[in-house]
Amino acid sequence: MITSQHARVRMQQRGIPEQIVENIIAYGSTRKVAGGAIARFMSNKDLKGLSRLLPKNECTQLDRHKSVYVVMDDGHIITVGHRTKRFYN
Repeated sequence: MITSQHARVRMQQRGIPEQIVENIIAYGSTRKVAGGAIARFMSNKDLKGLSRLLPKNECTQLDRHKSVYVVMDDGHIITVGHRTKRFYN
């Protein structure tokens, strides 16, 4: 996965581990956002399903970072952040 410099800086500033970003991309839900990009995030439904697939320590870490979202465009990570509002359909 290609990560922009902006996304790497934001991950460091916001304390978001790279493993969390990888799990969100692999297992998270998707919503379209402005500009044609997509946002990936972990819903409660996604977290429940992962409890059977991932080791307990990874599930615990994902649960602590369940507000994290990843904005992507053409397979490139543009930015990451913490949700403060819901994603709507």
